[in-house]
Amino acid sequence: MPIPRSAPLRSRDALWPARRICEALVAANLGAIVVPALVRHTAVQKSAIAPAGQRPGPIDHLNSAKVDIDSTVSAKQGITLVDDFITRGAHFLGMYPLVANAFPHQTISCFALVRTNSFEEVTAMIAPVTGTIKNHGGRPSRVP
Repeated sequence: MPIPRSAPLRSRDALWPARRICEALVAANLGAIVVPALVRHTAVQKSAIAPAGQRPGPIDHLNSAKVDIDSTVSAKQGITLVDDFITRGAHFLGMYPLVANAFPHQTISCFALVRTNSFEEVTAMIAPVTGTIKNHGGRPSRVP
């Protein structure tokens, strides 16, 4: 399930990196189907260009999106939320409750193609990792 961009999509064929990643994962048999059920209805500040201290938090993401899904869709083997980049995890923390409420009995995982650190350029691709994202009073953190 692709995470929405920071602003609502203007057209069906607009660039949506997370959806393209989902499509590539399915094409490589690393996923079953792409379900673009998360919809951004209100724009939030784009994290990549936000000044220090002004990145949207989990609540901003939660309040700016909704799950729009046909009730005939069922996730039999769990759901993976997919995004292009992860820094601290605010995007995932904001979208997770929406998906958990829509699919209360499903295991939900998160996948990001690139892991970054705040205000640092990505200079090299390194080995994949499994980690944890936590919410500390609205301040997300990621380990590793």
